[in-house]
Amino acid sequence: MTPGLHDLRHFYAAGLIVAGCDVVTVQRALGHQSAVVTLSTYGLLWPTAEDRTRSPRCFSDGVRDVGRGPGEAPAGARRRLAQQTQGLLGSATR
Repeated sequence: MTPGLHDLRHFYAAGLIVAGCDVVTVQRALGHQSAVVTLSTYGLLWPTAEDRTRSPRCFSDGVRDVGRGPGEAPAGARRRLAQQTQGLLGSATR
């Protein structure tokens, strides 16, 4: 089954969140009446405090990974995005 228009809307919202947009920006872009609607649907996609404060990991050669490239989401956010996307696509096929 091909993704529908609403699936593309979820994809767009997820992209805004991964790009670092705040709740109000995503709310306005999607036309939600309040931020509560946005957070109840997409709240799991925003990085947690743990994601933002996780210490850098060291590579085997001793070089530290001190940051991410532009637009690169924290691992926790990527994991939640993958889980929610699977749930959305799974519900579209039912």
